[in-house]
Amino acid sequence: MKNTATSKPIAFEYEEDSNSKKGEKSFGIKDLPQLLRYLGATILFASAASFLLQGWGGWDSIHRYGYFLLFTLSLSACGFGLGIKLREDKGARTLLAIGAAFLPAHATQLGAMLYANFAGKADFGRNLSYLSFDPVPALSLAIVMLVATLVLIPVAYSGISAMARAEARKITAIYLASNTLLLLPIRDGSLIAIASVVALSAIFFLDRKIFKGETAMETWEASAMRILPAVPVGVALVRNLLLYPHTEIIEALVLILLSATLVGIGSLLKRERTGKFIQFFASFPTIGAAQCIANELADKLHLDRGLEDMLAGYLIAAGLVVLGKYSRGTGRNYNRFAALIALTGSFIGMMQYSSPYFWKTSIAILLVTVICLVNSLLTIIVGFQLRDKFIFRLGIVAFIGTLIYQVNFTFLFSWVSPWMVLAIVGLTTVFASSILETKASFGKEKLRTLRERFASN
Repeated sequence: MKNTATSKPIAFEYEEDSNSKKGEKSFGIKDLPQLLRYLGATILFASAASFLLQGWGGWDSIHRYGYFLLFTLSLSACGFGLGIKLREDKGARTLLAIGAAFLPAHATQLGAMLYANFAGKADFGRNLSYLSFDPVPALSLAIVMLVATLVLIPVAYSGISAMARAEARKITAIYLASNTLLLLPIRDGSLIAIASVVALSAIFFLDRKIFKGETAMETWEASAMRILPAVPVGVALVRNLLLYPHTEIIEALVLILLSATLVGIGSLLKRERTGKFIQFFASFPTIGAAQCIANELADKLHLDRGLEDMLAGYLIAAGLVVLGKYSRGTGRNYNRFAALIALTGSFIGMMQYSSPYFWKTSIAILLVTVICLVNSLLTIIVGFQLRDKFIFRLGIVAFIGTLIYQVNFTFLFSWVSPWMVLAIVGLTTVFASSILETKASFGKEKLRTLRERFASN
């Protein structure tokens, strides 16, 4: 009898599964090492978190940090060992990258020791007392900082070069610079928010300037390394959010980082549908961040509830437009939802003012009406330029509704003349169209280019 077992090689990787749909592939033995690497990396991150959060009893700050430094160095050494002895590059790169990813944890501990020396031991209460560090002698702290610098720079460079060799030096420099935010001995919420915004802006600018257009930096490994410099900023924000007094701006920045992370993960996935699905969930932290910023600004500027609602609507709309720009696809649905939110916020804000007999309320009604008119006109223009009938018609409906609202209150005003506001807005609109028609050929060409670029069917 013929031995059929040897008639074809044993190949379990991506075999056709009889229970799966035609054309789909099932996971096999070839994928098992990759799965084990992911699981092992997850366990190592959990181990590091347990190391940082466990109660250390009588251990002082220096010994506590020293063991974590030794742990990180051991991971990198194991990575080199896998590469040199077993000549297995994937596991080696994984361990080296994990060692580099631990750098914010080191900066957090060193920053805690610096803060303890400048401001004293932080008081987190009885339940979280194990998270605080004791002050240490200045000389000992200086030696620890020097040793950590000499050890962690090679660890960071080795991990980053293992994943993105082409631009490893530049990414390492940006990464090290962003970790200095965790070393600052300040915990004031406003100062941390300002420093975080500056850091994120610098990281985004350098990334766009240095790495844009480089094919070697578009792989998922390189993309992960490009995102790495933003991690210390997120850690600094979360630290202040959980342990120190903070403003809503801190909460907004944390939500923005979460949204950016979801967008980044969605962009790295091979399946476009899955990527879009994950990026859709980024809209929720984006909306939350905009609401936090609106609340903070309204509190600082002492805005009425109506103006606060309008501001929240505009900020949410702006966030959704940006989200649509950097998400997969045309961003058409994000733009439509943004227009709907902006106009809804305008009308909700406008409806907050129901009585025009008090002069302050009369001024507020005039102000919000002008804002709503301008918003509806801009929505009509945007819908026209994007060739999006939904946005265009939405702007028309909002425009008519605002006019009806304004005319309705015209009969109730006694000391001001609302018709003048309508006249000014109308004349301004006509003049703008005339200028665009006769004097701004360059502007018309730009608008035409924008229209063709972002046209939605």
